[in-house]
Amino acid sequence: MKSGAEASRGDAFAAQDSGPARILLVDDDADVRESAGLVLRLEGYRVDLADRTAQALQSIEAFKPHLALVDIGLGSESGYDLARRIRALPAGRDMVLVAMSGYEDTERSAESGFDMHLIKPVDPDALLALVREKTGAF
Repeated sequence: MKSGAEASRGDAFAAQDSGPARILLVDDDADVRESAGLVLRLEGYRVDLADRTAQALQSIEAFKPHLALVDIGLGSESGYDLARRIRALPAGRDMVLVAMSGYEDTERSAESGFDMHLIKPVDPDALLALVREKTGAF
Protein backbone atom coordinates (compact mmCIF):
# COMPACT_ATOMS: atom_id res chain seq x y z
CA MET A 1 0.00 0.00 0.00
CA LYS A 2 1.33 3.45 -0.92
CA SER A 3 1.79 6.14 1.68
CA GLY A 4 -0.07 9.39 1.12
CA ALA A 5 3.13 11.15 0.05
CA GLU A 6 4.11 8.35 -2.32
CA ALA A 7 0.63 8.28 -3.86
CA SER A 8 0.72 12.05 -4.47
CA ARG A 9 4.16 11.75 -6.10
CA GLY A 10 2.75 9.09 -8.41
CA ASP A 11 -0.22 11.31 -9.26
CA ALA A 12 2.15 14.15 -10.11
CA PHE A 13 3.56 12.10 -13.01
CA ALA A 14 0.16 12.04 -14.68
CA ALA A 15 0.12 15.85 -14.75
CA GLN A 16 3.69 16.24 -16.07
CA ASP A 17 4.79 16.41 -19.66
CA SER A 18 4.81 13.27 -21.74
CA GLY A 19 8.02 11.93 -23.20
CA PRO A 20 10.94 10.08 -21.65
CA ALA A 21 11.22 10.34 -17.90
CA ARG A 22 14.05 12.46 -16.58
CA ILE A 23 16.32 10.57 -14.19
CA LEU A 24 18.99 12.08 -11.96
CA LEU A 25 21.73 9.67 -10.87
CA VAL A 26 23.89 10.87 -7.96
CA ASP A 27 26.90 8.71 -7.09
CA ASP A 28 30.52 9.56 -6.33
CA ASP A 29 31.69 6.29 -7.91
CA ALA A 30 32.25 7.09 -11.60
CA ASP A 31 31.88 3.44 -12.68
CA VAL A 32 28.49 3.09 -10.99
CA ARG A 33 27.32 6.47 -12.23
CA GLU A 34 28.38 5.91 -15.83
CA SER A 35 27.21 2.30 -16.14
CA ALA A 36 23.78 2.90 -14.57
CA GLY A 37 23.42 6.05 -16.67
CA LEU A 38 24.19 4.09 -19.82
CA VAL A 39 21.63 1.39 -18.97
CA LEU A 40 18.95 4.05 -18.46
CA ARG A 41 19.85 5.98 -21.62
CA LEU A 42 19.77 2.82 -23.72
CA GLU A 43 16.15 2.39 -22.57
CA GLY A 44 15.32 5.89 -23.77
CA TYR A 45 15.34 7.80 -20.49
CA ARG A 46 16.83 11.27 -20.24
CA VAL A 47 19.60 11.06 -17.65
CA ASP A 48 21.65 13.63 -15.80
CA LEU A 49 24.64 12.55 -13.73
CA ALA A 50 26.04 14.16 -10.60
CA ASP A 51 28.94 13.14 -8.38
CA ARG A 52 28.37 15.56 -5.50
CA THR A 53 25.63 17.39 -3.64
CA ALA A 54 26.01 20.81 -5.25
CA GLN A 55 25.79 19.29 -8.73
CA ALA A 56 22.69 17.30 -7.75
CA LEU A 57 20.90 20.36 -6.38
CA GLN A 58 21.71 22.37 -9.52
CA SER A 59 20.40 19.53 -11.68
CA ILE A 60 17.13 19.39 -9.75
CA GLU A 61 16.49 23.07 -10.44
CA ALA A 62 17.51 22.97 -14.13
CA PHE A 63 16.74 19.40 -15.27
CA LYS A 64 13.66 18.84 -13.06
CA PRO A 65 13.98 15.05 -12.83
CA HIS A 66 10.97 12.84 -12.24
CA LEU A 67 13.11 10.38 -10.26
CA ALA A 68 16.48 10.59 -8.52
CA LEU A 69 18.73 7.66 -7.64
CA VAL A 70 20.98 8.80 -4.80
CA ASP A 71 23.99 7.03 -3.33
CA ILE A 72 23.93 7.15 0.47
CA GLY A 73 27.73 7.25 0.82
CA LEU A 74 28.51 10.51 -0.97
CA GLY A 75 31.84 12.05 -0.05
CA SER A 76 31.11 15.44 1.51
CA GLU A 77 27.49 14.96 2.52
CA SER A 78 25.46 11.82 3.05
CA GLY A 79 22.67 10.85 0.71
CA TYR A 80 20.32 11.10 3.70
CA ASP A 81 21.20 14.79 4.09
CA LEU A 82 20.84 15.34 0.36
CA ALA A 83 17.38 13.73 0.39
CA ARG A 84 16.21 16.13 3.11
CA ARG A 85 17.54 19.08 1.09
CA ILE A 86 15.84 17.81 -2.07
CA ARG A 87 12.50 17.44 -0.29
CA ALA A 88 12.78 21.06 0.90
CA LEU A 89 12.94 22.31 -2.70
CA PRO A 90 9.74 23.01 -4.65
CA ALA A 91 11.06 20.84 -7.51
CA GLY A 92 11.89 18.02 -5.07
CA ARG A 93 8.59 17.61 -3.29
CA ASP A 94 6.93 15.41 -5.90
CA MET A 95 10.07 13.69 -7.16
CA VAL A 96 10.51 9.97 -6.54
CA LEU A 97 13.68 9.51 -4.47
CA VAL A 98 15.48 6.18 -4.43
CA ALA A 99 18.38 5.53 -2.06
CA MET A 100 21.24 3.26 -3.16
CA SER A 101 23.78 1.76 -0.77
CA GLY A 102 25.74 -1.35 0.00
CA TYR A 103 23.67 -1.96 3.12
CA GLU A 104 20.00 -1.94 3.98
CA ASP A 105 18.66 0.80 6.22
CA THR A 106 15.16 1.31 4.89
CA GLU A 107 13.90 2.97 8.06
CA ARG A 108 16.54 5.69 7.98
CA SER A 109 16.01 6.11 4.24
CA ALA A 110 12.28 6.63 4.72
CA GLU A 111 12.86 9.09 7.57
CA SER A 112 15.16 11.10 5.29
CA GLY A 113 12.56 11.37 2.54
CA PHE A 114 13.41 8.45 0.27
CA ASP A 115 10.56 6.47 -1.28
CA MET A 116 12.63 3.31 -1.82
CA HIS A 117 16.02 1.82 -0.96
CA LEU A 118 18.08 -0.33 -3.36
CA ILE A 119 21.02 -2.47 -2.26
CA LYS A 120 24.22 -2.19 -4.31
CA PRO A 121 25.31 -3.63 -6.55
CA VAL A 122 22.02 -2.88 -8.29
CA ASP A 123 20.98 -5.39 -10.92
CA PRO A 124 20.34 -3.52 -14.22
CA ASP A 125 17.07 -5.39 -14.83
CA ALA A 126 15.85 -4.55 -11.33
CA LEU A 127 16.85 -0.92 -11.83
CA LEU A 128 14.90 -0.70 -15.09
CA ALA A 129 11.87 -2.41 -13.56
CA LEU A 130 11.86 0.07 -10.69
CA VAL A 131 12.22 3.08 -12.98
CA ARG A 132 9.39 1.82 -15.23
CA GLU A 133 7.15 1.22 -12.23
CA LYS A 134 7.81 4.60 -10.63
CA THR A 135 7.71 6.75 -13.76
CA GLY A 136 4.84 5.12 -15.62
CA ALA A 137 4.64 5.08 -19.39
CA PHE A 138 7.18 7.78 -20.23
